[in-house]
Amino acid sequence: MMLANSLQYSTIPCRKHLVSVIALIALVLITVCSTQLICIDYQHPNSTMCYSRDELLQMRSEVTMKLPTNLWQYITSLGIRSEPIIRRGRRGGKRHPRVPPVVDTDADQYSPIPTIIGNRPKPNELQTPRYATCTNLRQLPHYGTMDSKLNVCLWNAQSLGNKTVLLVDYMLEHDIDIMILTETWLRDDDRVIIGESTPPGYSFLNISRPNNARGGGIAIIFKTPLNLSLRKSQCVTKYFESACITDNANRLNLVAIYRPPPSPENRFRHSDFIAEFDNFVDDISILPGKMLLVGDFNVHWDRPDKSDVIQFSNIITSANLMQHVDRPTHTYGHILDHVFTVSDDNLVLNCTVDESFIADRVKVKHHCVHFNVNLEKPLPERVTQVLRNYKDINDSDFENSLSQHFNDIPLFENPGDIFDWYNQVVRATLDELAPATTRSRSIRCRMPWYNNSVHQSRQERRRKERKWRKSRSENDRLEFTEANKNVKTNITIAKKDYFGTKLHNASTKEVFQVMNQLLNNQGDLFHLTMILLISAISLLISL
Repeated sequence: MMLANSLQYSTIPCRKHLVSVIALIALVLITVCSTQLICIDYQHPNSTMCYSRDELLQMRSEVTMKLPTNLWQYITSLGIRSEPIIRRGRRGGKRHPRVPPVVDTDADQYSPIPTIIGNRPKPNELQTPRYATCTNLRQLPHYGTMDSKLNVCLWNAQSLGNKTVLLVDYMLEHDIDIMILTETWLRDDDRVIIGESTPPGYSFLNISRPNNARGGGIAIIFKTPLNLSLRKSQCVTKYFESACITDNANRLNLVAIYRPPPSPENRFRHSDFIAEFDNFVDDISILPGKMLLVGDFNVHWDRPDKSDVIQFSNIITSANLMQHVDRPTHTYGHILDHVFTVSDDNLVLNCTVDESFIADRVKVKHHCVHFNVNLEKPLPERVTQVLRNYKDINDSDFENSLSQHFNDIPLFENPGDIFDWYNQVVRATLDELAPATTRSRSIRCRMPWYNNSVHQSRQERRRKERKWRKSRSENDRLEFTEANKNVKTNITIAKKDYFGTKLHNASTKEVFQVMNQLLNNQGDLFHLTMILLISAISLLISL
């Protein structure tokens, strides 16, 4: 039995699921017809499709079937196809009703691709646009990184005289803002060692032992923009050395201490140190600003059961101070170098111990203690440069522009005016063809004798250091030590070549300037010595 024109556009209901519609039609056909084959015409000469009774029974809601492509296209053209619900990508808030699509009646009726005109509203029509203004922006709190805080290092040098080259290289490589040295063994007249230990852009404060006695000594090497100065203390100590450093704003009181261990030579007793240190802590606690107490106390903090450590820790606890070093700072596994701050100040952010500083010929027993102070780093010195892109200048345009100016040369009575006019013409031509641009850059603190050989040796040392830190083997440590010695050798050779060339090509006045730089002479105390030295050099050259 054939059903011709049994399905009309007006009689087909718009249901949510197409399968339910087909199942309903199948039940009606089963009850009315007893035939085994049903044919449906979709008003197209080539679109007649036949279904059996069993096939219609399978088109129930509980059975999922994939309809033919031409049937899906026809159902879509009628506008009764159910779209899947997609939750992804929708914004929260009020739901706006969606306008149903409209079938384009002007399109070809038998076109295989139906045309549907959608009425989906644009996002701008649903809500008013929002723009980023100062009224609707919420300012987030700023958390400074460790790179923006003061980088401070504490180290017991045990004689600075033979470690100046490696010390300067270490400070520049790690960008140390404040270097605190104990047991420098320096005197007030050691100008050469002080000059060699001061990198470009840094200042040196030397606090030697009273009466220039041998041994001991404290030194502070800091970046010049910090503008640190030595605070005069009324507390005179006998059993330990101290130095109090502060800035102009009195924000920080950096107190460095070196306590020599008791020995038969100095006849120092631990009880005398405890009594004197207790009074010293009371005096520095009343100073304005935050307190940072560092140094080599020669107290084994890792042995809390010892009597001297118990007495020392009682003073620290009563002053509400906190210890930040928790790793051994000595090669024998003891914590001798300490960093103390007031518990409520939150002054020290992190504290680490670095074992990579290895000097040749002399075994370094103390490790470097690194920590960040919760104060902003000094801004690097910047220089402004004027640049021109000379590569964009066309030679013919440049010649034509200059020839036009030179065709009408004014008459000048003074020869200097001619040079001024010429400079103005050339500058105006360059501004026209290659405009000047300004660029600001920061000045890097680097030694003037830094060359490619030093750069490559430092790269090799860093590679050996990473390998040793990863493996911790004795062979890798020896390779790192040799790489460190190679860096010092290359720096020494580069430094000799630099000053040798500079003295060879210098005039008499420049020779004095170079000698002042080598001897770290900033006054007129050594003029006679330099004159004698220059005379001796001139005599040797003449011979």
